[in-house]
Amino acid sequence: MSITSVSIKPIWNPLAKVMRNLMQQRVDKKAVKYSASVLCAAMLMISSVSFADNSDQKPTTVEDDVSYLVEQMLESDCHFERNGTTYTREEAVEHLKNKWDYAKNKVESTEMFINEVASKSWFTGREYKVICGNGEHTSQQWFQQQLEQQ
Repeated sequence: MSITSVSIKPIWNPLAKVMRNLMQQRVDKKAVKYSASVLCAAMLMISSVSFADNSDQKPTTVEDDVSYLVEQMLESDCHFERNGTTYTREEAVEHLKNKWDYAKNKVESTEMFINEVASKSWFTGREYKVICGNGEHTSQQWFQQQLEQQ
């Protein structure tokens, strides 16, 4: 859900002018002040309009997506190849969590996590691979598929 606020300055200026005019005339000043207060409160309520999100899914953060992807790796029957060495899914998850902890303040999107953190070695530049049964994918492809299935 997002909230859009509208500036009250265009509303306030005419309201203040009306109040000054009423105060100069011989009217009940308490009634004017009370009416003005009620009107101001109503204008403030109107100026903050809330729009409901019609989607059934709640928006996720990068942290949520990373947690989901790491969990998918842990629950898979796959192995993880890094720099020519094959690792268990538990070892892969530990490695990805360590890289995420180091890089999370710089990662701006889930795609950035997949492309820059989870898909290749920072030291050698070699792509990581995910081996599931007889199939082999780059980790970039595998994580992207997992994200699309979310």
